[in-house]
Amino acid sequence: GIFRWVSVVLPLIGVKNDESYTVKMTGGPDGDVAGNMLKIMFREHGARVKVVAISDGTGALHDADGLDWTELLRLVHEGLGVSHFDQNKIKSSSGRVVPAIDKASEQLRNNLHNTVKADLFLPCGGRPYTINDKNWQAFLLPDGKPSAKAMVEGANIFLTPDARANLEKAGLIAIKDSSANKGGVICSSYE
Repeated sequence: GIFRWVSVVLPLIGVKNDESYTVKMTGGPDGDVAGNMLKIMFREHGARVKVVAISDGTGALHDADGLDWTELLRLVHEGLGVSHFDQNKIKSSSGRVVPAIDKASEQLRNNLHNTVKADLFLPCGGRPYTINDKNWQAFLLPDGKPSAKAMVEGANIFLTPDARANLEKAGLIAIKDSSANKGGVICSSYE
């Protein structure tokens, strides 16, 4: 369901069928939602999609040049979090793998979705109301625009209603969780 919304949203943010685009995510390669989303994005769009940041319970991962797909899919298949990403597979000089081992690294992990710029943000894991009435401004760039053009909310209640409304006023296209992850909820209920 989340990928179907990605396909709908991309043209709305100006990404044509054959153009590349960037993605940032919360939720790790070892999670059901994020792991499956990574597999589907690679299967459907291949190198066209550049994942530039992922944060999960184990840490934060960032590469402005796009994370190595072979390494990402290895983590998915082995059920490992981002802290297990091979640092040697980072392409850009500013890229990094940061395991969440202390307060500073936890803070970096918890704010990565705000600070990295991407075309699309896919919260596929995280705590309820991660972006809320008190901190939604952190998702904005210095020019007042959101750090992503669109968000497909795969994680349940990642945004508070007021945070969503304020980010939409700032220009974010946000697909709400109740629409974005309906397929996953139905499958989980059936299982």
